[in-house]
Order: sequence, then structure tokens, then C-alpha cells
Amino acid sequence: MPIAPAAPRSQPDAGPWTRWWAAWQERRYVGRRCRELLALCRTLQQSHPEMTRIGLYRRIVEVAVGGSAETVDRVLQQAEDNFATWPVSRPLSLRDVVHHLAVQEYFRQHAGTQQMRADDLKRLVDDTIPGDL
Repeated sequence: MPIAPAAPRSQPDAGPWTRWWAAWQERRYVGRRCRELLALCRTLQQSHPEMTRIGLYRRIVEVAVGGSAETVDRVLQQAEDNFATWPVSRPLSLRDVVHHLAVQEYFRQHAGTQQMRADDLKRLVDDTIPGDL
């Protein structure tokens, strides 16, 4: 006689330890990615001092995600839409690009994650990436 599959269990909300652990992993990932992308930025600045800010951001995204010029443009536009247009419009910054890349990469690697649990990621990015880049 075949065994009937078990009924799916409902998953209760994660407890405080699980939420803390998830937020810690997110902060750790974003912090590491910030340092990697900042190092890439510094390397590109040294090897191409004539590069404009947007050119630098384009090259960073190109190296970080690969893809076509359309992909790079889409990533930069998303970063600008998410970080540089609200609450006031301002020029795109490296902080915006790095924050966007790190969060999007984390979501891709953790499929099914609906939101980030760490609420201090902006401060982490701001503390790692200089504001003048």
C-alpha cells in the first residue's frame, strides 16, 4: 500500500534567534561586497584616472555583473531610481550603485527572500563607501 505524502507543515514566524542570524548574514554579505566593490573602484581609478564618475560606475557594474551595455544601463537606472530620486533628486553616487548591487545579488543568491531583515544596511554602505565617490 502506497504511503500518502505528509501534509505540508505551516511554518511559524521565525524566532528572534533566526531573525538575528538572518540579519547578521545580510549585513556580513553587504559589508563584504562593499569592500570588494570599493577595492575595484580604487583599482579602476588608479589605472584610469581620466574616467568620469558615470564611466567609473559603468565599469564597476560591468565587472560586477557582466552582461551587455543594456544590462549595465538597466542596473544603473535601477540604482538611480531606488536611491537617487527620493526624497529629493540628486546625482547618482557610488554608494547608490554599491547598495543596489549588493542587495540585488543577495536576493538572487537567496531566492524566495521577500525583504532584507537588516534595517541598517544604508548606514553600513555609508560607513564603508566614501561619500565623494
